[in-house]
Amino acid sequence: GKADIFVYNMLTQKTSKLTAGFGNNSGANWHPDGRKIAFSGSHSGLTSIFTVNSIDGSERKSFISGSGLEVEPAYSPDGSKIAFVSGRFGNPHLFIRDLRADSDTRITFAGWYNSSPSWRRDGRKLAFAGYDRDIDRYDIFIVNPDGRQMERLTLDQGDNEKPTWSPDGRFIVFQSNRLPKGRGKANTYKLYVMNRDGSNVRQINVPTLHDVVMPVWSPFLDSVD
Repeated sequence: GKADIFVYNMLTQKTSKLTAGFGNNSGANWHPDGRKIAFSGSHSGLTSIFTVNSIDGSERKSFISGSGLEVEPAYSPDGSKIAFVSGRFGNPHLFIRDLRADSDTRITFAGWYNSSPSWRRDGRKLAFAGYDRDIDRYDIFIVNPDGRQMERLTLDQGDNEKPTWSPDGRFIVFQSNRLPKGRGKANTYKLYVMNRDGSNVRQINVPTLHDVVMPVWSPFLDSVD
């Protein structure tokens, strides 16, 4: 089978299917005003980024395509830009599409595979995960939307992935398979939170022996889902 994008209405308790008749669809991301959803869709071996109306799936538009790998769209807080991952020049790197100018800007050049872009609420920083093939590890970085002032926040502690900013921009939550005292990689992922400068890393205790992954902040800052 193939994967599709659905929306569940909490008030009516009804589910609406937004994609149909195409390949696999994933990575849904809401526009800040709630009227559109961006996602990546695969068809004939190529992956492109699409937008659709969030109510009924109409107004489907493909606006980032052509390289074979265009994934992980993330709307900026004001809805004017979309950060995404593209392999158009070889290894996957982060780009930003300016929706008003209809132009793309590449913002990462180092690393083997950069992924999971996450905007800070003020739109002035992006967090992402970058894979360093030389040390076989993912780490968390932050960077300005113009590609300047890149900072590495994690180091020597397993794979660190899927960063997400807190609503107030003070913290970043992420998943990691780190072991204590930098002893390598564990078999399972747990959730961690750190200050925006990478300091004060602490584990979020979720009582399970299985992976705990893909964290999302509550809009009210008081919990992580």
